[in-house]
Amino acid sequence: MKEILPSDYKGAIHDLDCLVIFTKKVCPFCKTMKKVMEKFAGQNDQFPLFDISSETDEGVALMKNLGVERVPTLLLYKKGEHVRQINGVVNVKELTRAWQEAVQ
Repeated sequence: MKEILPSDYKGAIHDLDCLVIFTKKVCPFCKTMKKVMEKFAGQNDQFPLFDISSETDEGVALMKNLGVERVPTLLLYKKGEHVRQINGVVNVKELTRAWQEAVQ
């Protein structure tokens, strides 16, 4: 999983099938979701995973712009287009199913 700055967000997702998660360092649910994403990545290494911190003014502004209200929130993209949002914690099986549905 690659940490990116909010200012790099659009360039990072451009035309990609990818996952973006908004997190905070002190959030226990964010830590759990990062572990889930790492397991998912082990099974789906062709899809980039990006982590954006919501602990900066720029991160908060991007979250607001995207309609993200809390962390962890996971955004799924197909060819750079937002296709699904997952709020909170899910397991690897649920994430895999959501991903398969989103990119079909």
